[in-house]
Amino acid sequence: MKINKYLYLVPAFWISILTASAQSLYFNDFSVGDFNDFTSVSPSAENSDRGAVIINESSTPANPFSGNAMNIYDVDSGVGVYVQNDFTSSASSNLVQFMTFDAALSTNKGTSDGILSFRLTNEGISSSSKGNCAFDIQLRQNGQVSVYGDTSNGFSNRISTGGTQFSIYTNSGTSTVVLSDINGDDLTLSGSQFALYSGTEQLGIWGYLTDTIFDAADGIGRFGFLSASSNVGSDVIIDNISISAIPESASSALVSGIAAILMMIFNRRR
Repeated sequence: MKINKYLYLVPAFWISILTASAQSLYFNDFSVGDFNDFTSVSPSAENSDRGAVIINESSTPANPFSGNAMNIYDVDSGVGVYVQNDFTSSASSNLVQFMTFDAALSTNKGTSDGILSFRLTNEGISSSSKGNCAFDIQLRQNGQVSVYGDTSNGFSNRISTGGTQFSIYTNSGTSTVVLSDINGDDLTLSGSQFALYSGTEQLGIWGYLTDTIFDAADGIGRFGFLSASSNVGSDVIIDNISISAIPESASSALVSGIAAILMMIFNRRR
């Protein structure tokens, strides 16, 4: 049997795909003990009712994770608390991203109706309004996680005082990508979609908010953690924020590459 010479390109192509790796855009475990590298924090000086402070294992409340963490609390209705940060100056070239953060409830302050939102938007755009953002993930003091994208869903008992790692995959591009998720399973995201994981459990896939000024073509370049000003009682500990850009996914690139190779083989035979 004659073997077409173009078939020898397949192993080389496979190897090149396997060596592709995510590019770290941002990481913070709060080891420096301050907010000097954050774009904006409000209020700038915390008080007994609301604020953002760095805590550790011996603080009150204590960090259930290792080392330092950020405690965002808000027990005063009518005025919110937010921590925002720009994390890349080239967001438009990093349209597929992977984000993780650890979150735990504190028993020190708060009531059951407290909400802390995690939001993503374009660099330089305020995340204080949901109408500026790609989506809104709400960590509620009663342990529920609520997700707001093109549809909305609530998930009970997903956050506790023991802590949970949340993982988010986002695709701000227009092409569909296939990723290998934290469990090693294939994850397919169409353009302007995101997937949320609580621990290793995938909670779902949603499209971005539709009534928003967020411009997907400019990519995600800012994150924000914000308490809801209309509620009181949010008291959440955040640690180990990690954001990476994912190159053209191995699976989707492989499909495109094999398709191109097969086309060369077909043309050669013709």
